[in-house]
Amino acid sequence: MDSLLERIEENKLDALYLFINETLRDRNEFDRFYNNLITVLPHNWSIQRVEVGHEFLSMIPDQDDLFEMLCGLESLRTLIISDGYVHRKVNGSVQTDALLASLPKARNLINLDLQRLNLANEDQVQRLADLFDSLQ
Repeated sequence: MDSLLERIEENKLDALYLFINETLRDRNEFDRFYNNLITVLPHNWSIQRVEVGHEFLSMIPDQDDLFEMLCGLESLRTLIISDGYVHRKVNGSVQTDALLASLPKARNLINLDLQRLNLANEDQVQRLADLFDSLQ
């Protein structure tokens, strides 16, 4: 994990995949990694593709900071939120309001793939529709 953080910090990474592995299932290791990620990510200008797993998101109590940083990446072209190849029976872990608040900051976004996004009310549906209109 430390080498990944170093590559992010040195702008040597064009794709970032945030999924849970055995190391990150340990709460202390996850917290250490996540805090370091939040520290180095804002300074990156090379990441064009980010894929985040629902299990990774489920470890983050407040996703505002993460989505703010990811959507604020100037070079971000593709954002995918999924479980990869693992089929889950839960409804997902995306905090919809946090994501919808941050997505307008992703000005260079071309590809958006959101799996299992729970839109709870008309306002959220309208905000997502407005976002798609602005991406055109």
